[in-house]
Amino acid sequence: MKKNLYSALLFLSACLFQSHLKAQILHAESFDANQFLPTGWATVGTAPNWARSTTFSAPIVGTPHSGAGMARMRNQSNSTAALTESIATPVFDLTGRGTNIVPVSFWIYRDSLVPANIDSLGVFVNTAANLTGATKIGTVARNRSVNVPDTKATNGWYQYTFNIPLAFAGASNYVIFQGTVYGPNASARRIYVDDIEWTEFPPVCSGTPTGGVITATSTLF
Repeated sequence: MKKNLYSALLFLSACLFQSHLKAQILHAESFDANQFLPTGWATVGTAPNWARSTTFSAPIVGTPHSGAGMARMRNQSNSTAALTESIATPVFDLTGRGTNIVPVSFWIYRDSLVPANIDSLGVFVNTAANLTGATKIGTVARNRSVNVPDTKATNGWYQYTFNIPLAFAGASNYVIFQGTVYGPNASARRIYVDDIEWTEFPPVCSGTPTGGVITATSTLF
């Protein structure tokens, strides 16, 4: 009997420990490894123009926000038509979020050297790794003089954070990054993104442990 009670107490202690430490998990991707896309990530449709990059020279010379790599989307063709491609994070669980805010943040390089090029990054959330029925939670224009969602005084890396709506509270969720690049200047049709972070809220322990029966015992010392 005492063994059953001891097992129940261990289960309860483990459950409390899990609910305290694992109810919220922060995921981060900096694209430092050579593999692209990183494990678990996926293209939405086809996305041949998304790639890993270690430096950039157009429209100016630059490096990743941190680490060895970053994600880049560019249009290298001579077409000035808009090109749109998307990539998605690995699936993540929000069944334990309750009323918690679930942020998605990332760094994007913004400049104003080619005002005629209208490049942007759209951020969506969906229960599947596609854009069918997806909810858009934010957009950032690459050009810092375009007021989407704000303007910046100087060229550089800037962090943006958007929140996933409360309606997303199931086990299957994805954040989708949609790059759109177009304009007359071929060397500037590109977007650079780094240090993406998103939060997962998996379920904590559920159910009730089976308790044992306490019996009176005598112990001789």
